Amino acid sequence: MFYLKDSLLVADDAVGGFFALNGGAFDGETGNIFYLAPDTLEWEDLGMGYAEFINWSLSGNIMGFYESFRWNSWKEEVSLISGDKGILIYPYL
Repeated sequence: MFYLKDSLLVADDAVGGFFALNGGAFDGETGNIFYLAPDTLEWEDLGMGYAEFINWSLSGNIMGFYESFRWNSWKEEVSLISGDKGILIYPYL
């Protein structure tokens, strides 16, 4: 089990990234969403709070955010996995 004190995991993605609400665990503004990028394994401040994150995830620039994690057949491959699974990409794209 993964436990990260002073944060709340709010989302994950198919390529192994995690989104967490900062409650003081990370250097950065409390209340901001941080992303654990699978290629760097470092938490990155996205510079947005939870409500803005939800809006961004539903209508923001998702294509630009994931541009470096896409390959030619990504749509077909991701459509075949269930919501509790992910895809390991190594070496990183």
